[in-house]
Amino acid sequence: MKNESKKANAKLTSVLAAVLIIVVAIVAVIAVKTKDSGSLGTYSCEIMSGDNSSTVFEITFNEKNNTYKENISVGDKAVELASGTFVMDGNKLTLTSDGGDVQNLVKQGKYLIAKDYLYEGEIPDGDTFDATCTFKNSNNVVYSITFKADGTYVQDDNGDVSEGTYTRDGDWIKRESSSGTSVGIDYLIYSGRITNSYYIKK
Repeated sequence: MKNESKKANAKLTSVLAAVLIIVVAIVAVIAVKTKDSGSLGTYSCEIMSGDNSSTVFEITFNEKNNTYKENISVGDKAVELASGTFVMDGNKLTLTSDGGDVQNLVKQGKYLIAKDYLYEGEIPDGDTFDATCTFKNSNNVVYSITFKADGTYVQDDNGDVSEGTYTRDGDWIKRESSSGTSVGIDYLIYSGRITNSYYIKK
């Protein structure tokens, strides 16, 4: 009788241990998925002006009903630019406004990158390089920037030409104008191409 009781207890212990292992594994998988996906929340893009003021674009996602709102703030005034729904597939987001406009974004770390605003032209490896990158908007206005291996650049924004020096820091290209004027938003490199249209998670 005692032997049977010991066998039953041993079997029960084995079953409980197996269940515990399964539970721990499930919790670990959930934790990894949560860490990888994360909540979207709010992303913003701030453009500084010469008079120390700024214009802030902001996108807030509601993951409960897959909707979003996009606002613009200048000083203490905020206006809603758009609202609509979004679909997330892996790290890719497709935003469709209530008016039918579509934005394609890609999530890279804490950044949301506007895929439709990537410049043409590939950025080589290395701290300095020779490369010309161009972007044409929906109004056929062309923006271009030529990086030179000596660490200088020439930028042409629809006829407004500026030049200066640049430095590369990982996926970032930072510029300094030779005239001392503001150069705007730093360029972010994504898949070998540059963009200055991205949002940072708040």
